[in-house]
Amino acid sequence: MWPASGGFGSVHPSPKLINAEIPVVSTYSSITLDIIGVAALGVDLQNLETPTPFHESFQRIFDPSPLGQVLLLLNAFIPVRWIPLAENRHYKKAHADFHSVSREIIRERVRELTSAGELNAAKTTRRDLLTYMVQETYATKNPWTEEDLLGHVRKKRDIRRPS
Repeated sequence: MWPASGGFGSVHPSPKLINAEIPVVSTYSSITLDIIGVAALGVDLQNLETPTPFHESFQRIFDPSPLGQVLLLLNAFIPVRWIPLAENRHYKKAHADFHSVSREIIRERVRELTSAGELNAAKTTRRDLLTYMVQETYATKNPWTEEDLLGHVRKKRDIRRPS
């Protein structure tokens, strides 16, 4: 407990502090996205320093407005993303931006690994999921497409290819 008098002031906190809200959701979201970026993609997204387009798209997709939440729920049962609503346009743009950035990261990683001859796991110093996925699929002599690597499956289909 702090002393009642002296350098720390009163023992009782200010009423303003009792009712203060500390916005931490955005910070936690940024931290989580940065961790996922490093572990899964091998990229420091630096969302804590300044929000990036990747983070903004992520937020629009996974933290929708109340109308967006209703559309998300409805879309699980019947397709509603085609309805010409501003919320659907925002969702589709965020989704496209998110995938565009992800595709660029994948292209760069494939280019980096193939040009450096690091498709053999023993030759690379990278330790992220994307690198392992690229190395494994190239080792099978039947590499996955960008869509397969993205995990973006528009139709219900098995992305594994027949041997």
